[in-house]
Amino acid sequence: MKKLIPCLCTVLFIFNSCKKETPQLTPHQPQYPANQFKATVFTPLGSAIYIDGSGDKTMYTCGYSILDRDSALSIGGGTVVIRIRNINEKGTYLFGSSPGPGQNVNCYYSTGDAWYANFLSSTTSGVTSPGSITIDSLKNRFISGTFTAQCDGEAGKIRITNGSFKGNY
Repeated sequence: MKKLIPCLCTVLFIFNSCKKETPQLTPHQPQYPANQFKATVFTPLGSAIYIDGSGDKTMYTCGYSILDRDSALSIGGGTVVIRIRNINEKGTYLFGSSPGPGQNVNCYYSTGDAWYANFLSSTTSGVTSPGSITIDSLKNRFISGTFTAQCDGEAGKIRITNGSFKGNY
């Protein structure tokens, strides 16, 4: 028993003197802080909405369907989203068109909140002069380019100008 007490004291001393440091909490850092998405949106009432997003204020997501062998890239900032399907080369593409089998590009504008039933959207699908997207770079999971769009739908006739994007996905 006399030997057990000094051993326990030694163990307690070692545990108390070897405190772990509390890790420093760091603020959330976006995965790709340099991603950018910019555009000017003109609403049916003529007011202009300026989108100038970077980092977490942008969306660059890529998906792939094994069944359909489709790849889809969605890029956006706030109320504007561009979806690019099965396009793997830089170039200029008309929104709402199908440049090749299974390929298409569309632009969407939305406002409101789907949970509160005041969600309205407009799209380039079916619009006579929908605008276009120019992809300047598309390689190594990086995309950049410019766009203009005319959308129509529940949110009304929407005109989008000065659109630009660059980011990793």
